[in-house]
Amino acid sequence: GIECWALGTWKRNNKITASYHEFMKENMRNMKVKFKKIKGHSGNTYNDMADKLAKEALIK
Repeated sequence: GIECWALGTWKRNNKITASYHEFMKENMRNMKVKFKKIKGHSGNTYNDMADKLAKEALIK
């Protein structure tokens, strides 16, 4: 999902996915990004952190 939008292999058919693609395209010029699929709610520390931050962002 998010990897395909970032790399442009999926169609960006709304403002959010188009904005995400542009953000990633610009920032991947200056850093190496590696996407890795992690099973949700599996006890992975960083995945759990990302989940928590995403939920907090929705509340704001």
